[in-house]
Amino acid sequence: MLNIVIVEDNEDLRETLISMLSEVGHRVTGQDSAESFWRDTVIAEVDLAILDLNLPGEDGLSLSRRLRQLKPEVGIIMLTARSELHQRLAGYEGGADIYITKPGSVPELIAAVDALSRRLRGGRAVPGKLSLDARAMELRGPAGQVSLSASETDMLALLASSPQGRADTPSITALFGEAPLSKAALEVKMVRLRKKLAEASGQDRTLEAVRNFGYQLCVPIELQ
Repeated sequence: MLNIVIVEDNEDLRETLISMLSEVGHRVTGQDSAESFWRDTVIAEVDLAILDLNLPGEDGLSLSRRLRQLKPEVGIIMLTARSELHQRLAGYEGGADIYITKPGSVPELIAAVDALSRRLRGGRAVPGKLSLDARAMELRGPAGQVSLSASETDMLALLASSPQGRADTPSITALFGEAPLSKAALEVKMVRLRKKLAEASGQDRTLEAVRNFGYQLCVPIELQ
């Protein structure tokens, strides 16, 4: 069981989420703004916060940053209508463990809560788990630390923030702007990226091509 706080200004959605998460055994409360969260919540008792980003007053991104600074180990799920890549990346940089775009589904949210619950109960040590510092453009893992180029950082951030660590080729090539990127040129970049993933993780199987789709990560990456 987790102590969960939902910060969502849509009352119907907030009450639905409180009901559903309570039914699966969690202790859940709700707030309609960041201001009421800071006023009424005992931060030390919070295991997981589910945050809307488009809040009245202080927005959810600012709330996430402040909460992460006060309690680094807290779980944070962002549930928001902001779906653009740069918005998702800003969410992860702002402290999110998981970023779900609305409308989303209740089963998806419950699965995300379950995944974070395992981590919060002590499942932090995952063999081969990597940490991506997008700001510093560094990848850190059990086998070491490697520097990344800007494009490698963007590709890893996209893959790590996509469902199942999988992104299609058009989404990947769009990271390179309007200049066309051939299939061969993309594969060269992926070969270099695989090498760096292997150096940091100590594993051979890190990134695979998915036929007629794109690429998929084979190692977990946490975005910082």
